[in-house]
Amino acid sequence: MKSRRTGSLTTGGGACDEAGLTLLEVLFSIAILGIGLAVIMQGLALGLRVRRDSAAMQEMSLVAGNTLNRLLLLGEAPPDAEEGEAGDYRWRIEPDPSLAGEEQEEGASVPLRIVIEAPSGRSLEVVTVFPAGDGK
Repeated sequence: MKSRRTGSLTTGGGACDEAGLTLLEVLFSIAILGIGLAVIMQGLALGLRVRRDSAAMQEMSLVAGNTLNRLLLLGEAPPDAEEGEAGDYRWRIEPDPSLAGEEQEEGASVPLRIVIEAPSGRSLEVVTVFPAGDGK
């Protein structure tokens, strides 16, 4: 069977003027697929970043809780600022006179500021009141 030319398509004997996709349709499909994949990848990256930040915040909260529990076991608030390390995290405890108001009486509750710093540079600040009394 002889080939015949129909418009711009060369067919092998059938009359198929609309067979397949045009180059423009393929390019549009690839562009839409690329945009969709880019949006999906951005969503995944955001999810991973939020997960990492949440885990770091949870660890800093645990360090702050452990630091406060240590103070409660000792039974007294530090008179001056204290610093230390817990794993990769640095902590600082300082009395917070800005929350105390007027002169502190002996045996009064002591406002404390606990600051936890992560290796990534993020920090968590907890302000609390240490209970009055000797803690026994």
